Amino acid sequence: MNMVDPGYLLNGSLSQQKVYKALRELRVFERLRHFDPVLAGTFPLDLAGPESDLDILCEVDDHDHFKKAVTAFFDQEKSFNIKEKLIKGKAVIIARFQYIDLPFEIFGQDVPVIHQDAYRHLLVEKHLLQHQLKGSEPTLKALKQKGKSTEEAFAFLLKMEGDPYEGLIALGKELGLYS
Repeated sequence: MNMVDPGYLLNGSLSQQKVYKALRELRVFERLRHFDPVLAGTFPLDLAGPESDLDILCEVDDHDHFKKAVTAFFDQEKSFNIKEKLIKGKAVIIARFQYIDLPFEIFGQDVPVIHQDAYRHLLVEKHLLQHQLKGSEPTLKALKQKGKSTEEAFAFLLKMEGDPYEGLIALGKELGLYS
């Protein structure tokens, strides 16, 4: 799985192929190329359920420019909205919209994508699926259907104590996936 080029989705499951087609039709990666976009979340891992959205992570150093660009590219899409908020004391921009029956979330932060928590969660979860939790996809999907987030489902299977989001970040460091 190449995290930067979503072409791997073309050879994936039917839902991954549908996502690839939507990303191509909307020209998401082409339009957002100046913001180093990366698809994160459940679709790259093929753990998406009916409530899953496409999480596009972006590095943003000029929030006004990013908001204007995202609005110009996607404001004609169903249910488009964009807002700015603080997460862990950092300003982020989140744009949401619907394309076909796929909910999109474009997340912009003044942090390189490879250092964003959602990207690091993806790296850890991918590693776990390839090693410690190989074959556990049906269980993870079942946990998600019961209302757990992806991170909570992984933490549950790992019998991880405390905050699952921070726990996965710490585990990634322990595994040497990033510093």
